[in-house]
Formats: sequence, structure tokens, C-alpha cells
Amino acid sequence: MPIKAVQQFMLGSVVSNEKQARETLSAIKAAGYDGIELCGFMIHPIGFLVRMLTKAAGMPVGRGGNLDWHKLVQEAGLQVVSLHTDLGSLERDAKGVAREAKSFGTKYAVITGMYRFDYGDERAVRDLAARLNKAGEALKQEGGGASLPQPQL
Repeated sequence: MPIKAVQQFMLGSVVSNEKQARETLSAIKAAGYDGIELCGFMIHPIGFLVRMLTKAAGMPVGRGGNLDWHKLVQEAGLQVVSLHTDLGSLERDAKGVAREAKSFGTKYAVITGMYRFDYGDERAVRDLAARLNKAGEALKQEGGGASLPQPQL
């Protein structure tokens, strides 16, 4: 059965404090959603500069990284369908990403967009595919608890 979920990233700054987060997650559940895709840098404290950069880019993330997302998601009755992360984090610590995904009860890690990436450069795309495949293999070694789609060229 399909699971209807929302990306935490879409919630931006309306989850900046515990009261807002509870109200927002409750409203999401009441609207018929079953789950949420958590964003790695929104569930951990981030610095002022990152908050300002995301705000300037039209994607404010607020201060939700200071909240207990395990508790908030559970209280709202939502399922974590995946954990948004970045390729660099996977390359540095696939074990940690897999462990965190598992702690939320999900087996999926989703790579965020490749910013400032030239998709018109075939060599760069092939190199990216190789990096993604390597990250997927690293996650697979963690017991299959997290996975990435395997790009095929």
C-alpha cells in the first residue's frame, strides 16, 4: 500500500520550535499523510551561516535541528519514509548515515541535489554515477538497512 508522505524540507521554518513542530506534524497527520522524509541538516543543529544561506536561496530551514525528531515523529503517529542526506556525508560516514536512518525506522537514504553540477559533461556524470554506486555499496555493507537507487548509464 502506498504511503503518503511529505518532505520535512517543505516545512521550512514552521518547525522552528517544539510547539510549531507538534502543531505542524499533527496537521500533516490530520490531512491524511502517513509519513515524512526527514532532512539530515534539519534534524541536527546547524550554524547561523547555513540557516542564512538556505533562507537566501528561498529554502528557510529554521531552528528545528535543535528538536527531538524521534519523539516528535512518534508522537504525531508518522512514519519516517526516508532520510535526506548528501553524497559527501555518505562518502565520509556511510555507517553513521545508515545507523541514523535505522534509528528512525527507515531503510532509505535519499541523496539531495547535486548543486553546481554540470549534467552536460558526460565524464562528470559518469564520475558522479560511480560515486553514487560506491556510496550505495557502502550502505549495502551496513546490512541492507539503507539504500540508494543505483544509477545506470
